[in-house]
Amino acid sequence: MSARERKRSTRYVNSLLQGHMMWRMATYWMIYNGALIGVIAGEKLMRFIPDMIAGKSAFSFGEFISQFASESRVLIVAMLVFCPLLIWDMLKFSHRIAGPIYRFSCAM
Repeated sequence: MSARERKRSTRYVNSLLQGHMMWRMATYWMIYNGALIGVIAGEKLMRFIPDMIAGKSAFSFGEFISQFASESRVLIVAMLVFCPLLIWDMLKFSHRIAGPIYRFSCAM
């Protein structure tokens, strides 16, 4: 049975290349979502500054974090759900790069 006739069921064609691409995608995902949460939290925090300067409200960082987490739980859950999906999609997409490299290395 030649390589073209057998069923394609290998998840990793080139584990070094594909593993590196998946780690890079996960790193980009973490950086992006960390920045997104930071910007949203910063924007919400900026809303408290005029009231704190005027002395209208006392600021508790722990209360702010718990309130922000409860308000943003849908966003956080969506981020956690989509991360594995994005990594799986990157793995499937990386076959377009790793497959020809694997066939070329087998031919040599």
